[in-house]
Amino acid sequence: APAAAPGAPPAAAETGAATARGVFVTSPAGSSTVTSLGILHAASETGRVGFFRPVADSEEGGDDAHVELLRATFDIADAPSAMWGVTRLEAREALAAGKEDELIETIIGKYEEIKEGKDFMLVGGTDLGLGTQDWNAKVASALSLPVVLVEDGTRSYACGSTEGIFRDVTIMAQQLTESNVKLAGVVVNKVPGEKHAATADALHERFASGDIRLLGVLPSDPQVSAKSLADIRDALDATVLHRADLLPRHEVHNVVVADSTLDDELAQLSEHPKSLLVVHASRLEIILGLILAMRSGAFPPLAGIVLGGGGEVPQVLRKVLATLQEMPLPILHTAHNVRDTLALVSERQRKLRSESVEQVEAAERLFERNVDAEALCRIIGEPASPELTPKLFQHRIFKSARNDRKRIVLPEGNDPRVVRAAAELSRRGLCDVLLLGKPEEVAALAKRHHLDMTGVEVVYPPASPDYEPLIDAYTELRKAKGMTREKAAQLFADDFNWYGTMKMHAGDIDGMVSGACHSTADTMRPALQVIKTAPGFNFVSSIFFMLLPERVQIFGDCAIVTQPDEVQLAEIAATSASTARAFGIDPRVAMLSYSTGESGGKGVPMIEHVRAATELARGLDPDTPIEGPIQFDAAVDPAVAAVKFKGAESPVAGRASVLVFPDLNAGNSGYKAVQQASGCVAMGPIMQGMRLPVNDLSRGCTVEDVINTVVITVIQAQQVAAREVAQGGQ
Repeated sequence: APAAAPGAPPAAAETGAATARGVFVTSPAGSSTVTSLGILHAASETGRVGFFRPVADSEEGGDDAHVELLRATFDIADAPSAMWGVTRLEAREALAAGKEDELIETIIGKYEEIKEGKDFMLVGGTDLGLGTQDWNAKVASALSLPVVLVEDGTRSYACGSTEGIFRDVTIMAQQLTESNVKLAGVVVNKVPGEKHAATADALHERFASGDIRLLGVLPSDPQVSAKSLADIRDALDATVLHRADLLPRHEVHNVVVADSTLDDELAQLSEHPKSLLVVHASRLEIILGLILAMRSGAFPPLAGIVLGGGGEVPQVLRKVLATLQEMPLPILHTAHNVRDTLALVSERQRKLRSESVEQVEAAERLFERNVDAEALCRIIGEPASPELTPKLFQHRIFKSARNDRKRIVLPEGNDPRVVRAAAELSRRGLCDVLLLGKPEEVAALAKRHHLDMTGVEVVYPPASPDYEPLIDAYTELRKAKGMTREKAAQLFADDFNWYGTMKMHAGDIDGMVSGACHSTADTMRPALQVIKTAPGFNFVSSIFFMLLPERVQIFGDCAIVTQPDEVQLAEIAATSASTARAFGIDPRVAMLSYSTGESGGKGVPMIEHVRAATELARGLDPDTPIEGPIQFDAAVDPAVAAVKFKGAESPVAGRASVLVFPDLNAGNSGYKAVQQASGCVAMGPIMQGMRLPVNDLSRGCTVEDVINTVVITVIQAQQVAAREVAQGGQ
């Protein structure tokens, strides 16, 4: 029986971290504040909530009004800088440089940190311009979060009917599906108040016949949509002359320009309470007259006064204001002329602020009154997806690699892909790289590809002081098999894999990755002769991590064991389950065949072979659900499983995470078919059962394939070290 996989070290154990419940809120028009407030208000009644924005709503990490609002409103203790992933500038630079994967990895890292201790997380999308919705869908998919889509209801009237809303939402829902993102529901907001009831009825009827869940239709609300004087100050970059403390709480319901007499202005202001008066700073008689009128209490209160036109503020006005410090009338001064001031005020969008308590409460009431409470509760209470997304899987293993770096040898320093991967591994701090090759050739490749090789150790084995001693050590190790010094020297000269393998055997290296320009046999032969199998393993097998669009699955064996007998097939299943567990994947093992369960194949040798191996595997690993024989579609598709198992209970059918093929013909063809048909990343082959980790690359590998395989090798090396520590303490 195979030995149980060594317990993962603390860093690797994080690959199985629990996922908080949550949703991703996004809006094509960027108007999701009311929906965010409403969802978090409902979720806060059931547990501790958190908020995260993948890209801050600021260029260089300054204040993000959305973050500040939700942080203050729901007493979120996290620092503002912890509540966003990257700045807008960082996001744009990374995307322009083609580093989207690194950008998403950074965002996932910040999200993983902030969700700790939370019961529910709300993640807010960001407007990055062209392609924003595609970007938000990619991030939602990477975080394994369903999306609540907020649609601007004013657009229906530009189209002449509510059909425009339904069409736009349907298109966006399809885009989300193509990105493997679940659409949890839709909120339509900003519907004109006088048309709200009719619009809501029409939309509920239209959406009722489809698969998209309409959560609610929100009317425009003058109190919620009103700009505050704080918004006006920001739009004008204005100086506050009086009562800065009132700016967030004073709402602007109307704008009046002082272009007439004081009597005319007072008449206008009497008809429009909470108006903002815009007046040229030189019109002192109007300004002082208005202050006196406000002091009298005979006129409706003003929201505030803006002095335009630039220039100096009259000293008389400064003296008057100094004596009226308690007067609740904010006064601003801007360098813009009156016409530009009006334009900037008109263009400015409202930003809800935590200081605007009445406005925030009005927004929460608006959401609560117009949203299906039962549907919202189902979304908030829906358990987090148990599936580990490819981006999340990669982030967690990369983080584990950084937390406990290992020394990995890459023997193929003459291959540009390997040299580029070595530079990237070092730059990203994923491991310590020993690259084998002639330094001048490596330097030439680095120069050609504009690579920074800082931190990469380049060694030409024949020039290394330990080259001859390692040849001697290998000769001694294999002398019983007829090895001579001359043969050993020739092996080392012909193939640097032998030198790398002996460096591992000597304890100088933690793992090796090769195969970019070597066959699997050439890569594995030195390892099998020198490193050999780990205690408790009878042979070496392999698996691939299949990074499918919405989940990670393990396929085995697809590269090593050609025609496994029943005992070997059972051991491959148990070992693959152990590997899955060590990498944070809940193992549900499917023993594949062309027949499912008892549906057929009785007495057929091929079927009985898998059936017997299944029973043996259950004996080797009784705690892991193992099903077989089972067909591929019944193993991965719940709908097919329901038919083929005819209601029988199976924890594996339709939900398999580890798929074991009956032989190498099926395994190798199967993984390549899935890879080509789905366009997914296949990490591997990853070797199982070696005393020290050695992994093989496909000769068609990409730079990313090399990086991914090295990171997995680092995790395996961490597990070897953990096993040795555990054994040393026994």
